[in-house]
Amino acid sequence: MWMMWAAVSAAEPVEPPVTARVEMREHEADALAAVRAFVADDLRGIRRSGRRLARPDPTRGLPPAVLPLLESIRRIGDLLSETSQARDAAGPLASLAGTCGACHAITGVTAVAHPAQTSLERSFLAVALRDESLWRDAPDEPATSSWPLRERALRQRLERLP
Repeated sequence: MWMMWAAVSAAEPVEPPVTARVEMREHEADALAAVRAFVADDLRGIRRSGRRLARPDPTRGLPPAVLPLLESIRRIGDLLSETSQARDAAGPLASLAGTCGACHAITGVTAVAHPAQTSLERSFLAVALRDESLWRDAPDEPATSSWPLRERALRQRLERLP
């Protein structure tokens, strides 16, 4: 599942550098792999995805405001790579989605994800991409317009999984 970049603002299109676009595709793949591993109670899969998310990102050409968010993603990756139980990943996964969403909001860039996701994956991507339509298409989520409340709802949903 790959994403295409699109600028939110028609006034000034935003085109991330090629290395950043590649890295974001990898972030998306690793994040979704971690969510899928979490659902499957696959500790090794969560840790593997966490190690990949913890790698340094190329930052050339990115706005300085996103650099602390990329550092947060690395720290979340570290948490996931060191988690002792799969269920302990619920909070870091929700934080990962929120951090990705904050980065996308700063850059003004969003991604158009493939629609064939599970409801939980759509919820995760909705928060990670700050995508209203994905949130609306996730039938199990509350009708709130606040992204922090949506992140909290995602965290609660992850924590409720068996």
